[in-house]
Amino acid sequence: MEYKLISEGFAFSQKKAKTRLVDRVNDAIRKGWEPLGGVAVTSNSFVQTVVKRRGH
Repeated sequence: MEYKLISEGFAFSQKKAKTRLVDRVNDAIRKGWEPLGGVAVTSNSFVQTVVKRRGH
């Protein structure tokens, strides 16, 4: 299993960061990655964990 984090900072615009994160997560899904849990929010970014399972 592979594990990675996809993150987008929102120094200037939370709306743009959310849109970019959604685009990046959707692209990862098309490439075989699966979201794991929900989006985490820090003081300046959105983060989504994704995994790619082997042999499934």
